[in-house]
Amino acid sequence: MLVLEDIAKLFELADDKCTIQLVKNKLRLNWCSLILFNNAKCRELRPAVIDETSRDPFGLWWASSVGALPKEWNHCVGYDDPRNDAKLVHFTQGVPFFPETQGTEYVDEWRSELEASMHAESWESLMGNSVHAKRGAQAIDLHRPA
Repeated sequence: MLVLEDIAKLFELADDKCTIQLVKNKLRLNWCSLILFNNAKCRELRPAVIDETSRDPFGLWWASSVGALPKEWNHCVGYDDPRNDAKLVHFTQGVPFFPETQGTEYVDEWRSELEASMHAESWESLMGNSVHAKRGAQAIDLHRPA
């Protein structure tokens, strides 16, 4: 998933009347890819309850009230109609790293986040004039007392 909006804005959409809220995409199998839980109403929720697929193969039968979230909060690339205002992008068929998914929507935004996550400041700029910079500049013998 790629979050393109402040996630706090998603929580602002919480409705106390609902047990859970989700984006009701075209394919129901994608509904569970993003769920906003009302923890106060989910006290009985346990793995065994979710695994009770004989009632509902998607595991939502226990939720007494399923509210809807705006579609831009779970845009399923490759399944939903293309849009340019997604707040949360779900790369349902795989991130655009693979040759099969490189031509999908939001590939530029994904690559930008990938590059940003791999960026690191130099050791010198992080340490500056700290005591660590002085020790790090020397070969440190870990067996010698400091």
